[in-house]
Amino acid sequence: MKIWGLPCIALILLSMAILAGIWVRRQAIPPLKLPSSPQQSLQGHDQTAYMAFSPDGKWLATASEDKTAKIWDLSTGKTVHRLIGSPEGLTSVAFSPDSKTLATGGWDGALRLWKTDTGRSLRVIPTHKSGISSVAFSPDGSLIAVGVGDDTVRIYKFASGSQMKTLEVEQTTKSVAFSPDGKRLARSSLGVPAEIWDTQTGRMLHRISPPVAESTFSLAFSPDGKYLAGGNDDLTATVWDARTGKEVYVLKGHWGM
Repeated sequence: MKIWGLPCIALILLSMAILAGIWVRRQAIPPLKLPSSPQQSLQGHDQTAYMAFSPDGKWLATASEDKTAKIWDLSTGKTVHRLIGSPEGLTSVAFSPDSKTLATGGWDGALRLWKTDTGRSLRVIPTHKSGISSVAFSPDGSLIAVGVGDDTVRIYKFASGSQMKTLEVEQTTKSVAFSPDGKRLARSSLGVPAEIWDTQTGRMLHRISPPVAESTFSLAFSPDGKYLAGGNDDLTATVWDARTGKEVYVLKGHWGM
């Protein structure tokens, strides 16, 4: 009678464990079923560069280098409003938390606020002739943060349009994001670490940097405000502790930007 050696038995047991793990994983995580075609295809811009969903889920706003912004009805796929107000291309759009106002920023340096129900201009706030790179509302809708090309981030009061704070920063801001309580503002730029600022005092709280990446292009706080995530130019996403600025995770898996 032939006796199997221990290495052979160990190999069989290892193979059985791997197969069992694969079976359990397939049972726990059902395969993702994607639609064979998009539910809607919205056409109307020469080039769509920026977009945002309204918090109530009714509308999608798009902004383009064709100098227009559009508000789309997601139930029909039709354009509700075509907003023309910038003599140059648009660079950012953001809805207010109540979905009643749309903010747009462009290369002309003007922050424009629009009523989403009528498409009419609510207010035009000149920031700087060097242009706007990013816009964000605070969660309560009382503040608007604007990344400006003169190496500043400016915080405006929504009700009056008056400027509340000017944050002196390095390099052009790529992304701004308020914490859920509105007390902190994260900003990222090209070639320098991302930062977290106090919105009331205008003081920088933390400077945070990925271990390899030179630039962070986009930022988002977790709903509880404990973490900040950033998408980086080294094809990673980094999660930081928003209270200390320390790195928690580096997520890898992308092959291109």
